[in-house]
Amino acid sequence: LVNVAKNSFLIGGGRENIIENNIVVNSARVAMQYDDRNRDGYINDGWAWHHVLPHGIAYMWTTLNAVPYTEGVWSERYPRLAQLKTDESTDVNDPDHPINPSYSVVKNNVSITPSGDMFDIADSVYTFSEIEDFAQYATAEDAGWDAESFTLSADSPVFTDLPEFEAIPVEKIGRKK
Repeated sequence: LVNVAKNSFLIGGGRENIIENNIVVNSARVAMQYDDRNRDGYINDGWAWHHVLPHGIAYMWTTLNAVPYTEGVWSERYPRLAQLKTDESTDVNDPDHPINPSYSVVKNNVSITPSGDMFDIADSVYTFSEIEDFAQYATAEDAGWDAESFTLSADSPVFTDLPEFEAIPVEKIGRKK
């Protein structure tokens, strides 16, 4: 993602999001913002409270209850969805409580930007998901990034800093003729 005018990734809570092996160059705000708006709304009456309170009536609950998520193709394709605990007595710190940003994987992501902290991830996302292995570089040169080809050089420090980072097959991306 190159020269994105705002956040390159904006994840508003959610579960089982997979954000792996990306390069973000010159994101105007942050490369990645991953918040916990539903948890914050439920626990702290944060700005998204009206989506999760009162239990059983708000938008998120009615939407969840409108589909048979505990059976059939839903539970087969999304087994963790079937594990959601929607009982009023469910501990809010249980990863299977629907308000929690659980079971996501955010790793091996790179930010190339001259300004500040480029990853803004809520503490609860770290608690309930796998967040690891990201690297920041101030310049394309620091990262071994070639802006012409959208690739990293073979000796890019990214491959040392993030040993599991996989070179992106840029030649396979785009329209086919």
